[in-house]
Amino acid sequence: TGGPGGGPGALSPAVLARIGYVSENQHLPDGMTLDQLCAYCAPFYPGWDASLASTLAARLVLPGDVPVKAMSRGMRMKAALVLALAPHPALVLMDEPFSGLDPLMREEVIDGLRATAAERTVLISSHEVDEVERLADWIVVLNEGRLAFAESLLSLRDRFRDVEVASTSAPDARALPPQWLDVESQPGVVRFVDSGFDESAIGALVARHVEGGRVVATAPTSLRRAFLALARRFRGGGS
Repeated sequence: TGGPGGGPGALSPAVLARIGYVSENQHLPDGMTLDQLCAYCAPFYPGWDASLASTLAARLVLPGDVPVKAMSRGMRMKAALVLALAPHPALVLMDEPFSGLDPLMREEVIDGLRATAAERTVLISSHEVDEVERLADWIVVLNEGRLAFAESLLSLRDRFRDVEVASTSAPDARALPPQWLDVESQPGVVRFVDSGFDESAIGALVARHVEGGRVVATAPTSLRRAFLALARRFRGGGS
């Protein structure tokens, strides 16, 4: 069933059966309940696990007798997650799975993912950076459809740092190292995100670029702050 374009049609049914998909815009038949959906989907997947579907539904507090048309947005997302995970897929693709969900629903979706995450690869495309940081061990950032970087979350945390510097005057922003992002200057202090942090070199770098500069404090940068700092750099035409 190969397709010359390399899209889904290029994958065999056996391969597609090992891929789960969850999307904020995913359509589920309005008149069917979760139990009916599971019964309908099971024959298409050799690895369908009815026991896992029941366990996940219970864990997600998701009734099996409520039709899709009567489900809230969060319930539909959880139903899609049950359908995606029950066949024991090798890969799960998730497109904005947390969009529009209240905090409790998010926790329940995350809990459902964690319940079986060790068994498969999960690829999440999302702007909900705080939730991604709690789940992901590898981060990919795209800028206008192009790969900006891809690295482990551990590596990202190692190289991004919030830095606070005591200074006698505001530095010239045009002459600062390009790895310094979101530079803020106030009387006596300069703060920035260092995207290439090197503990052995930061003191000398600060002394060279900030008059009277002295590192006061450094702290790990959250993924959200790192993302925002990079987004501002991208918007300003930086790479």
